[in-house]
Amino acid sequence: MTLQGLEAKFQPQKATCAPFGRREFDQLFGNYRAISDAPGCHFGAELMVAYPDARVVLVERDIDSWLQSYSDTVATVGFQGGFFYNLVSLLNSIPAGRRRRVERMFCTITRGAKSKEEVHARIRDAYREHYAEVREAAKPGQLLEFRLGDGWEPLCEFLGKPAPDVPFPQKNERAEFVEMQAAGKVLMIATAKRRLFLGILVLAIGVTTLWTLS
Repeated sequence: MTLQGLEAKFQPQKATCAPFGRREFDQLFGNYRAISDAPGCHFGAELMVAYPDARVVLVERDIDSWLQSYSDTVATVGFQGGFFYNLVSLLNSIPAGRRRRVERMFCTITRGAKSKEEVHARIRDAYREHYAEVREAAKPGQLLEFRLGDGWEPLCEFLGKPAPDVPFPQKNERAEFVEMQAAGKVLMIATAKRRLFLGILVLAIGVTTLWTLS
């Protein structure tokens, strides 16, 4: 459903549905009081129309810093292939369609890129367009432009909440993502080895049994 909505927005010539509105967003996000990151961030302007009383925090980063984080994290999820990767995915019961959906999302939000290289070439413009779109769609007083170094005060004042008496969290999400992904790969390879061994063992037992009975 999310990909259909993204295509309706970014590639209307390929769309199989009308642009998303309140009904569709209620289906996607109706159980949440707040959303961040993908897929919600790609519908920023549309969400502000659907929920006109929503408060919007636009976290701004230096574009080069963001591009480096993007390249080290989410960009590594799609566009992977090769015999070894496909075999490990198969042995972990990961359908190829899941990876294809991630790749399709990247291609869609960059307005029709057809490869990893095209996505990377267009992502900088997509970043700028996203920020411009959110700023243009926001009503006066609805938007806070926030940098992570600003601390609790402007964020809490904007949301009408008291500032916590604890330091503002400082996390290296890029490092955490890379570490988590590396651990995931180790687990996937271990699972693949175990299942491959069991498969070979079962096959060997079956062949031995047939040979004995023949």
